[in-house]
Amino acid sequence: MATTWIPTSVHGPYPPHMVPGGVDSDGAQIFVGRAHHGGDLLPAKVIPDKSAAYVAYGGQETLVEHVEVLVHKQLIWDTASSGQVPLGAVVGGHTSDGEMLYVGRAYHEGSQTIGKVQCSHSCIYIPYGGAEVSVPTYECIFIIVIMSGGYPHYGFHPDYLSNPTGLSYDPTEPSAPSYAFAGRRKSSSSSGSTHPSLPGSQVKPPAGCWQYCNINGPFPPNMVRAGVDCDGDVIYVGRAFHEGDMVPAKVIPTKNVAFVCHGGEEVLKEDFEVLRYGAFVWEYASNGIVPETAMKIGQTTDGEPLYMGRAIYSGSQTPGKVHPSHGCCYLPFDGAEVSVTEYEVLCIR
Repeated sequence: MATTWIPTSVHGPYPPHMVPGGVDSDGAQIFVGRAHHGGDLLPAKVIPDKSAAYVAYGGQETLVEHVEVLVHKQLIWDTASSGQVPLGAVVGGHTSDGEMLYVGRAYHEGSQTIGKVQCSHSCIYIPYGGAEVSVPTYECIFIIVIMSGGYPHYGFHPDYLSNPTGLSYDPTEPSAPSYAFAGRRKSSSSSGSTHPSLPGSQVKPPAGCWQYCNINGPFPPNMVRAGVDCDGDVIYVGRAFHEGDMVPAKVIPTKNVAFVCHGGEEVLKEDFEVLRYGAFVWEYASNGIVPETAMKIGQTTDGEPLYMGRAIYSGSQTPGKVHPSHGCCYLPFDGAEVSVTEYEVLCIR
């Protein structure tokens, strides 16, 4: 399925179904865009609330007025690093000499910021604070490509439900398929093709992928189960930005809610991401310790990793955030941030 880019101005109007890409340090939502600058077509961070859009170029964060915004309903994010991009990565533009640039995002100073993945430079560049900031580890937005051997384990199913029914708690996830990465390479093409060529080798698939959701739905299938609420509703693994932190979240589709815990409170989040697919296990831990295979879900504004934990509390199996420096797992429950010292941690199998 091809991506669609719609021309607009930072002053609007903006089309529906723009692809959310991140959150600025002050909480403003960032969307995926692209713009021409200096002979390049560059991925851009578009912030409608500020009537602004920025690209990273020549060491600077550059304000642009005329952009194209990405419009799509079936894209997901996955982690990459060192100039690698996943198979199906969305091409956001190209340099003046023809090298493809991919749409990515990275955490920086309490923001999740859109930027350009430049494979030949082994990094993503994000426009932030007036500068072009280089980050070695990032997430890429991509379209699922079906591999040989049948239907992929990673990917979007069109038959999602806004309020799933008949869901049962089952911690076992099916195994993942082969997953290919495009390495560092240049192309003479300036085409907007979203499918980079296949490399010669396969690498181990990443652990799951993240998809944007809103509490009004729709919720995709194959979300990773985390627990069960007091009334039997299934809880899934999520994450959301709150006051500069990326915080593990509990997502309950049957109630159309998602919560994080922060500052002693359980906080409702309208916009969040859900974890889909992957081979995971839950391992016992305590006192802020996490196993070596623990999956990093988020981080604080000062860069401390946060992990997904869960614990039995008041008749529920509730997920929350393991905060290692605090020596505990915090659970969002009944309006409060509840601290427990014994818990299970979401780990990569």
